[in-house]
Amino acid sequence: GLPADSWPFERNGGAAGGRETGQFGRGRPSSWHYSGCTHRDSGRVEKADRRVTKDAVCEWLVATLDVSRETLKQLDQFASMLVAENSQQNLISASTVNNLWERHIFDSAQLALHLPGTLNGPMLDLGSGPGLPGLVLAILRSDDVILVESRKRRCAFLEEAITALGLSDRVTVECSRLQVIAPRPAGAIVARAFAPVLELLDLARPFSCEDTAW
Repeated sequence: GLPADSWPFERNGGAAGGRETGQFGRGRPSSWHYSGCTHRDSGRVEKADRRVTKDAVCEWLVATLDVSRETLKQLDQFASMLVAENSQQNLISASTVNNLWERHIFDSAQLALHLPGTLNGPMLDLGSGPGLPGLVLAILRSDDVILVESRKRRCAFLEEAITALGLSDRVTVECSRLQVIAPRPAGAIVARAFAPVLELLDLARPFSCEDTAW
């Protein structure tokens, strides 16, 4: 699951800063969902398969990142494409498909909270895989984004998704290993399960400059 301080909701129905029940703070959600039913948390976790619902993640996106209805539709379209393609190639773990919105959409979207409003160059997503987090951030923001992915079938999926989502004017795919891509200054460098931190820093160094956000 996600780190406790990254959850979009406050546990036990309370909220930081005096918010009312159902509003948003940091911590864990006040409702836990078990195998299709909702259970009000009484302060203890009864099962390991807890998950935050799609609706709860969408509410967090609106409340925290002020996303539009159109943007939510794009995210929904991407999520549907991801699930459909996952039956053809292993894009995400099968155990996370039913928890896609928390494990992948929210986990990628929360990075937007740590990026400056304007980047001094394109966002570089290292080892993008199925577009996580880069394509989610491209949907949420207006930056130019470069998705670096060496596996050809995943690159084909990324190209298809970019076209379907109407992002071809500012999102591109570099279908090759990072080590052979010509260095260029990046406005931000993001990655998810790409490499151990020290190795990632070493590989990304040619693309980093003073203004690069990590």
